[in-house]
Amino acid sequence: MTRGSQRVCLGPGRLEQTQPPVDVPADIHFDCWTFRRQPRELLRDGVRVRLQDQPLHVLEELLNAPGELVTREQLIAQLWPKRIVEFDAALNAAVRRLRAILGDEAETPRYIETTPRQGYRFIGAVRAWRDAPAVAFAEKPAIASVTPAPPASSLSPQRASRIMPRAGIAIAAAAVVVGVGIAAAWAWYTPASRPVGAENVLSSEAMVRAKFFAQRRHPGDLDRATKEYERALSLAPNLAGAWAGLASVHWLEIAEGLQTREANLPKVRDAAQRALSLDPQIAEAHIRLGLYLCATGQRAAALEQQEKAAAIDPDNPLVLTILAGLTADEGRWDEAIAFQRRAVAAEPLSLATVQNLAYFLFLAGRIEDAKTQFAKVLELDPTQPNEINAFAEILEGRYEQALRIVETWPEGDARDHSLALIYHGLGRDEEASERLESLKAAKTWGNKIRVAEVYAYRGEIEVAFRWLQNSDSNRPEDSEPLQYASPFLKPLHEDARWAHVVRVAQAVPHK
Repeated sequence: MTRGSQRVCLGPGRLEQTQPPVDVPADIHFDCWTFRRQPRELLRDGVRVRLQDQPLHVLEELLNAPGELVTREQLIAQLWPKRIVEFDAALNAAVRRLRAILGDEAETPRYIETTPRQGYRFIGAVRAWRDAPAVAFAEKPAIASVTPAPPASSLSPQRASRIMPRAGIAIAAAAVVVGVGIAAAWAWYTPASRPVGAENVLSSEAMVRAKFFAQRRHPGDLDRATKEYERALSLAPNLAGAWAGLASVHWLEIAEGLQTREANLPKVRDAAQRALSLDPQIAEAHIRLGLYLCATGQRAAALEQQEKAAAIDPDNPLVLTILAGLTADEGRWDEAIAFQRRAVAAEPLSLATVQNLAYFLFLAGRIEDAKTQFAKVLELDPTQPNEINAFAEILEGRYEQALRIVETWPEGDARDHSLALIYHGLGRDEEASERLESLKAAKTWGNKIRVAEVYAYRGEIEVAFRWLQNSDSNRPEDSEPLQYASPFLKPLHEDARWAHVVRVAQAVPHK
């Protein structure tokens, strides 16, 4: 083996175990991952993941020389010294399996960069501790990404403050952020910062469960997430990540209409401030505090929190999703999709992050790509209403096919919105009106946009504009620019009032 490692034979048919030289730490940490040499294994947030020997061996070779090209010949010589297999195909398969576990993509790599026909390079930032505890969680470093995010300071105060309230606007079953019916697009990511210290053993299970419920957001899940974060804090009161997670859950409860702004905004503030008092380097807490500040009219202070989050952790999925939203607001869809792909690569099992990418693709007009991406959403949660396919069928006039999709959904705003569109297309006017009235009576954030979509699709332009210009809800998401990308609002684009509505949305200060 190159770079001074020693090898130990593990017996017939087994890959040899690589022993590091004395000056190389036994454990290497990158993001939430820990690679352990003795025995060779990979852990995510302290929990061992199942991965075959060959991908693990590839990872070890790359981590032995981070940032350097490791050639295919080097890897093949280490993994298959006797060349008794189709080693080129075997190496390709091992790298594919490794990328799948890490949530990495060859086209937009976060960890493993390919140099065609030559080899691979590990491009993530690593930290190594010789004596790291067996259950310790690595402190998250900044990642040296091949496509770094623009600094938050490059964002105007107007744009940066507009992005703040987007976090958690509830649409349909997934609590998505942009307040459009089509934009069930923006299911919001809720990361649970990793615990540090001796309390890991007792609190990590509660943290993982809290994060799962906060991301899934089935009925009752936010309450379950709250209880799990509180359980973690009962075991470790100074666990900064749990306080940051609580700040996120309290914000999402507002977004989903489960709690009022008056009741929960102070909770968002208090939990975020407590997290930052314990650990000022938690990007999630800075973002949630920024949301509170923006929602209470403190735009300059909100922008400062946004900048801190981006500076601390520019590859944080939440930060990346914010940047994706900003570029999407301006119609820069390729950039928005690239940012969101990076967010997915960082958190491939986050339902919200994966779903956001599907809706960005749809809003960008890449319908087939959006369908493919939404299939990944359904792998994570088969109960999610497949709005991408339903909307595509409606826009193509295939109402019976759309109806077969929507009839399987649970009752709620997403079903009412789609059925109002479908029944109109089928000429079932009475049923369409019933669904529209039910939609109008809902109090979900951003709901007026869904109502405007239905009226625009029906050709009732005046009524659609009245709903777009209605500000009686006084909620910030009602003026998010991205929501106007909905294809169901296209009948309004030729009207002179459309440009004014969009300008107002871009200029309105959030309260």
